[in-house]
Amino acid sequence: MKRTKFVLLALVAAMILMGAGYAAWSQTFTINSTVSTGELFVMISDEGITSVIVDKDGDGDYVVGAGETDENVTPATADANYLVYPTVATTAGDTSGANTTLAKIEYTIDLYPGTQVTSEINFENLGTIKTKQPVVSATSGTIIGDDLWDDLVITVNGGAAIDGAGQDKLNNLADAIAAAVGALEPNGDGEATVTIVQELPITSGNETENKESLDWEVELTFEQYNDLTE
Repeated sequence: MKRTKFVLLALVAAMILMGAGYAAWSQTFTINSTVSTGELFVMISDEGITSVIVDKDGDGDYVVGAGETDENVTPATADANYLVYPTVATTAGDTSGANTTLAKIEYTIDLYPGTQVTSEINFENLGTIKTKQPVVSATSGTIIGDDLWDDLVITVNGGAAIDGAGQDKLNNLADAIAAAVGALEPNGDGEATVTIVQELPITSGNETENKESLDWEVELTFEQYNDLTE
């Protein structure tokens, strides 16, 4: 009987030791996952007024060069052409690192019949997210029923003159600017330069003379490429 008890005790002890030995063998496996968001940042910079041309021969074309009488006006020669050279003012907007984008670009342009002013704006996607074509979020200005606005010939990136009158013309201009920017690839690979030409034709009549300031404004909103709001 005692021998049987001893054997049972030894068996129980062995089972306990086996369990302890089994539990001592273990392995830990850890999965680390880092999740971060991208950055949507389009830097907008003003390239300024790139040319001011006066249609000296009145033929409706703006050609400067040998054998041509049209003149490319500079700040130094503006007074000789009875022209106030256009000025540009910018307002700083969002920043990303050392890069600063512009929230607003304002051109002050004095025109008379036979004057063409060209300006450029550069858009560069420095963020990590591809952007789709910007959305026109607002258009406004003192343009409704304005003879000067209706006479202005405006082109974007060498396209056809913006058609329409009043607010419709401004909306069409905004759409043309947005289309010229288009979708932008991320990490500095996406860039677009928008060239805007504003011309008061030599045929513009006295109804546009001595007009009060004419303002127009286009507001663009950039969104990530896979935005599902459409």
